[in-house]
Amino acid sequence: MESPPLGRASDLLLNVRVEQEADEFNMLATTSTMAVIAVFDAVAIALMRHTGYTREQFAVIHPGGAVGERLLRKRP
Repeated sequence: MESPPLGRASDLLLNVRVEQEADEFNMLATTSTMAVIAVFDAVAIALMRHTGYTREQFAVIHPGGAVGERLLRKRP
């Protein structure tokens, strides 16, 4: 399978594939969606660790709601 134009122009291409979707017709993109989410969660975590991304920086983009409250709460 040939890479799309964006893939060919990129320095790095992550090709995430699954053998079969979870439904018996192999039509619902459930398995492939979860695979992509898992890969990008791992990439995001690795980048956060590599760059030293802080809790305070994360709070800037999540200032409200339960996430913001938890991020901004002082830790013991």
